[in-house]
Amino acid sequence: MSFVDILAARAPQRLDLGENGYLIVSAHGGRIYGPFLDGAEAFDWVADAPPGDWNIGGERVWIAPERYLNFSDPGRMIETYRVDPGMDPGHWRIADADGAALRLKMQTKLELLGGLGAVELDITRDIDI
Repeated sequence: MSFVDILAARAPQRLDLGENGYLIVSAHGGRIYGPFLDGAEAFDWVADAPPGDWNIGGERVWIAPERYLNFSDPGRMIETYRVDPGMDPGHWRIADADGAALRLKMQTKLELLGGLGAVELDITRDIDI
């Protein structure tokens, strides 16, 4: 079973682009996958199997500045890099779906690194074909 088939089985939304093209939008991670063509191999990056962590492919929301959210030591950025699970995959939900339009929403609180406090986010993604 391909990753696209696995995605479809998890009940994400399919948005048709016309000419046999489509996007798959998943509330898991708030991801957009594609474009895909019916009957063709996927030409967007997708993992062979859906992993359980944040690296699940597709297009996602990225919050900056990374210095305050993702790594604690600029001199050892790779060693201290992390993605807050409150952001990715987060707790997205499909708030509205209507034919060629879809709205994803997520609310989260992210702790800033270095004891600088926290930020509360209320994110809406509108996907309109």
